[in-house]
Amino acid sequence: NEAGDTATGNHATQATAASQPKIVSAGSLVVDAGNAAMQFDATAAFLTADSLASDFSGTNKASSAFIKYGDMADTATFEQFYSFSNSSAVGSIGAGEMILCLSRGNTSSRPLAYFIDDGPDRVLEFSSTSSLGANKLLTLVGDRSSDSLFSNGSATTISDLDSTSGALTFDQFSIGVARRGAALSNYFSGKMSEFIIYDTDQ
Repeated sequence: NEAGDTATGNHATQATAASQPKIVSAGSLVVDAGNAAMQFDATAAFLTADSLASDFSGTNKASSAFIKYGDMADTATFEQFYSFSNSSAVGSIGAGEMILCLSRGNTSSRPLAYFIDDGPDRVLEFSSTSSLGANKLLTLVGDRSSDSLFSNGSATTISDLDSTSGALTFDQFSIGVARRGAALSNYFSGKMSEFIIYDTDQ
């Protein structure tokens, strides 16, 4: 199972059948709003592209992510759209990790948050759950010192909890899960019909 850009050869893959997101369910193509999609199951499904991780390492490294998502399970735990991490930073969310995570009703009151953790956290969060919902395009653009989140092209009201960022070194890149070394957690539950990420904010 893989998803990628045939022009650049940048592919996210999953060789383990039990951990592959579904593209067919009960004999029918998985779709979201009429578009082909991948179904993530909240328990095992994820993709990786570790060869791209180093492209996003550095200090105040610019990036742009575009995620079209559909059906989502209501949840009280964080769910990762994607995560960059360092395999030596294992355990709980910690040093050397960048995560865009989805959550509904979690105890930290962060309906949707973007983390950069290099000691002090840099966190951007939506002010309300109104930014969540099915069939939306989520966009994150910034350079870790100035970042913006958009929902369906409209800038969201966010709370910048910590503006500190620094040098981060990544050797893991995952879609649909938080991965720290061999540890896996916070699986995404729902459909993604498009995921694009660039190492630029232009």
